[in-house]
Amino acid sequence: GAVIRKVRLADGGHVATSAVINLGHGNDMTYDSKNNRLVIAHGISQGKILTLVNAEDLSFIEDINIEAGAGAITYNEKRDCYAISQGGKSIHFLDSDFKLIKSLTKTAPAEYVAQGMGSDDKYLYFPMSNNWTDERPFLDNIFDVYDWDGNHVAIVHIPVAMESECMFWVNGKYYVAYNNSSSMAICETVMKIKVND
Repeated sequence: GAVIRKVRLADGGHVATSAVINLGHGNDMTYDSKNNRLVIAHGISQGKILTLVNAEDLSFIEDINIEAGAGAITYNEKRDCYAISQGGKSIHFLDSDFKLIKSLTKTAPAEYVAQGMGSDDKYLYFPMSNNWTDERPFLDNIFDVYDWDGNHVAIVHIPVAMESECMFWVNGKYYVAYNNSSSMAICETVMKIKVND
């Protein structure tokens, strides 16, 4: 079981905490603005389960079984669809009813570990951290960037020595949550992607 804590982005103040909900590993989450609900990807051994939660009161709505595995998930209101991934090796697109539209193979940089994902109206972002070993701690992070057609666009380096877990986009700003061993830091991220014609 897990709980979801709602906090104000402006000051980190606590708003609400859910009851205990079975979310598996609870690897990633997205906000479905059309239906005002949270959609959580269980990940790992329960990758084909998504859990829907009411965004207002954080109550459990239902579990959804999906065709492709998900450890990462993002929703785009303009397109009214989801993108999911698991292990950084694929991108699957789901319609608003969670039906599989298409699947693509994704080649993840070998020295980086896949985490969650996020998006805006143009791009999908996969935050990834160095593949940790005792000799090589997390030294930097990247966004592996794709467009909504599944084309690879760029790799953006983020010089942060913490483990990136997930990212989200709110009011035109990008945020990344980093595991800092004893706490979770949420940092605004500014980036520029220049696409050559």
